[in-house]
Amino acid sequence: MTGIGALFAALLIQLSGSISIAGAEPNLIGDGVQRASEKDHPALCRIDILIDTGNGEIEFLCSGSLISENTVLTSAHCFPLERDYSATVTCGEKFMGGVRDVQVPDASTWIDSEHPAPTRDYAIVNTRRKSRAEPLPLARSPEAWFDDNGLLRPGITCRIAGFGKDHRGSTGHLLIGSPKEVEFILEDRLIHMIPVSEWLKTSANPGDSGGPLLCQGPGMKEEIVGITHAFRFLDDQDQRIDNLFVPTWNLP
Repeated sequence: MTGIGALFAALLIQLSGSISIAGAEPNLIGDGVQRASEKDHPALCRIDILIDTGNGEIEFLCSGSLISENTVLTSAHCFPLERDYSATVTCGEKFMGGVRDVQVPDASTWIDSEHPAPTRDYAIVNTRRKSRAEPLPLARSPEAWFDDNGLLRPGITCRIAGFGKDHRGSTGHLLIGSPKEVEFILEDRLIHMIPVSEWLKTSANPGDSGGPLLCQGPGMKEEIVGITHAFRFLDDQDQRIDNLFVPTWNLP
């Protein structure tokens, strides 16, 4: 096992697009989680994926953000390298049809065919149809959001959006959570959102992968600061959960 592979195993990273914690049904990241009307959020996208496993097909769900009239930003691990798949995209209530192509980082940066390196877990999905919705802007440089210690600057507020499970275990409805009592830390080219309390209520769920970490400051519009990548147990007595985000300024 490679050093990175061993690190992944030691940290028990759970990819939030496909795997949940055994015996736990945590909510979408953040307190005050609310089911939202897709009509009111036309730039938040649901990606329905059908993957051929070789022994049949499985349905898969990821989230994403509209960043141009026919381009959606999401997670690369939603699209395994060595599997055939088909996918459709819906942003808001606008069905954008099947995907024209999916751009993921080079295979040499992946740990295996299903797991990109953590800092490279992003994908650009080009759809066949166009949306008239206003795209979500990508965040500027990290200095606009984090101080020299890697902590979120005062006055910045953030929220998470995705199509993962709600508290009843239902998947596929748009949920928005405003994180409270958490620490945002920029470290090792990833954004860590570490809950201070109630860890079972502050983790990503299957279906949340690729969804945005939306932040804004005073007088600013919301920008996509990070892309939901994974969550992992921390090795401490509290067994808190560390949610990981790929910063959008890491994108080429």
